[in-house]
Amino acid sequence: MNRHTAEVRKLTAAELGKGFNEKQKEAEETQLRQTGAKQALEAAAKANVELLAQIKHLWKNDAHIEGFTKEEVEAMGADVQRKIVEGQIKWVQRAIGTMDAMVINCDKAIIVAVGKAQAFRDAEKAAKDIFSAEQAKLQAFDEALASGAIVQQVDGSYVHVTGEPRGGAGPVVGVHPGLTQKQRRLEEERAEREAQSAQEPSQEPPAAEHEEAGEARLRPKKSSRKKRE
Repeated sequence: MNRHTAEVRKLTAAELGKGFNEKQKEAEETQLRQTGAKQALEAAAKANVELLAQIKHLWKNDAHIEGFTKEEVEAMGADVQRKIVEGQIKWVQRAIGTMDAMVINCDKAIIVAVGKAQAFRDAEKAAKDIFSAEQAKLQAFDEALASGAIVQQVDGSYVHVTGEPRGGAGPVVGVHPGLTQKQRRLEEERAEREAQSAQEPSQEPPAAEHEEAGEARLRPKKSSRKKRE
């Protein structure tokens, strides 16, 4: 286990969780704004629908035009009256259509905001889980190191030196478990054999015998041709 790496992971998870939380709040604020805008647009569209109904009712029943006095209407020609009423109906209907479209856009924005908020909420939870896991690893590592259950090797790595580290709580995550019982027994037997070999006297012949044997190997052999002569 690399303690520095675990620290980096923990701090990174904390920063990510903080960022996810901020993004979640932004999405929730967007959801609230879009909800308020939708309600305002729906109220405005409803008022325009009522206005449109009133325009049509007044024109149909007593030839009255919204926004004009009766005398002004009577002074107009029939063609002008019709064009004014048609223009009022047209623009009110257009306003209603625009508001309806804006309500639909608000609905879409609300759906997106809700999805973002949930996504960032899940991401924040995942970051918290990583933070908690790394924190637990570091705590277990420090406890095991303090108790002597694990030791640092020459190469900087850590290894367990007891069969049941941390009082039987199991090995520390990311730390080499050390030798098994069988491996330790084999290592002990090998060490005993090496110690016995070092204590036994040397079985090599004296130096003089080595020299004679060497001279005999170097002495040239007699030629078989001289024997025949």
